[in-house]
Amino acid sequence: MPLQTAETITVGSELTRGQSVDTHSALLARTLGQAGLRVRFQTSVGDRLDEIAEAVRTALGRADLVVVTGGLGPTLDDLSREGIAEATGRALAEDPALWAVIEARFRSFGRVPTENNRRQAFVPQGAVALDNANGTAPGLRLELGDKAVFALPGPPSELKPLLESEVLPWLLKRQGRHARSRSLQCYGLGESAVDQALKDLVPAGDTTSLAMLAHGHHVEIILSALEADPAAADAKVEALEAAVLERLGERIYSLDGRDLAQVVIDLLKEQRLNLATAESCTGGLIASRLTRVPGASEVYDGGVVTYSNSLKELLLEVPPFVLKRAGAVSKDTALAMAVGLARKLDADFSLAVTGIAGPDGGSDEKPVGTVHLALASPSGVKHQRCLFKNSDRAGVQSRAAQAALWMVYCALAEIEIPEEGTDRGGYQAAD
Repeated sequence: MPLQTAETITVGSELTRGQSVDTHSALLARTLGQAGLRVRFQTSVGDRLDEIAEAVRTALGRADLVVVTGGLGPTLDDLSREGIAEATGRALAEDPALWAVIEARFRSFGRVPTENNRRQAFVPQGAVALDNANGTAPGLRLELGDKAVFALPGPPSELKPLLESEVLPWLLKRQGRHARSRSLQCYGLGESAVDQALKDLVPAGDTTSLAMLAHGHHVEIILSALEADPAAADAKVEALEAAVLERLGERIYSLDGRDLAQVVIDLLKEQRLNLATAESCTGGLIASRLTRVPGASEVYDGGVVTYSNSLKELLLEVPPFVLKRAGAVSKDTALAMAVGLARKLDADFSLAVTGIAGPDGGSDEKPVGTVHLALASPSGVKHQRCLFKNSDRAGVQSRAAQAALWMVYCALAEIEIPEEGTDRGGYQAAD
């Protein structure tokens, strides 16, 4: 019988004390959703044996599948194994073969395990150890008739690979289903506008085949299908994708989950062009996003952070009279920065950004959130003014970086760049 419902439990006193933020529950829910399970409850519990056992026992009473993350390390406060054993009435015993695997893993790291690492070789009776190629704590799977429990390590670099290699394949086989999913990235429309455009594509309230996730400066549209026949799952996702593209068109910049910086780098490579950046208010954030992409050095020459007027003059040759007359945050200055950068580095595309990130420095004429972008390219020099309202300093910087990358994307994709723009709800006229 297929599993229908799930509950996730994140273990760690740092979560219940507010010292750390739980990011695992969202990852777990997305993964379990791919197998057709509905996550009914998400629980965080501290490093206490009685509370972990109570959480697992409660979860098993109301869900078909329970996934526990964290608490599988070697220290005295790592108690997830013990908690699962107590909740399920199973004895906890050492597995010599598993201990040999753990010792070998330590040797591969050039280390020798301490005696407390032996705790990681203890498993509840009937549990299956899951190989953790990225750490020393093995995961566990315990089947209990028509229910099951997974215990997974807490570090993200260990949790995500185990979900992909062990949990999801087992679930799909158990469910007798084939999952397909696609992640489309949309820029220039808020979540409500995307919802309005797509709401009739699926039955009301159905988020299993089409779901939206707002990320601040873009909206992710997740298309999913779970079918007994893999061809049917593929066909369902492809039909949904075609319908979304028909509704949103140029707003969709990625069909495979790629970040906008990755898309820009890939387009530059395809067209054999290079890019340079000059940043003021974003302080190097655009350069940081671009250089996170593997292989960016093939097309991204680099950039400068010209925060002060003196550096704008010295490094980009922005004329002093432009800065004096129009100010550092202005169309004229942004254009001069882009042209100066192009002249200095001889790049195909030279991108410049200057603005007021706040919280101070704004005025009636130039409120906080005012950002000017300029792009010098083989087709000429383009400018765009944006006003990012209702954002703190980090928010303005993040939205400005996304808008700047979008400007480059539009140039590469031959999409018209409006003079006035925002990253929410379309374009707006200048005040």
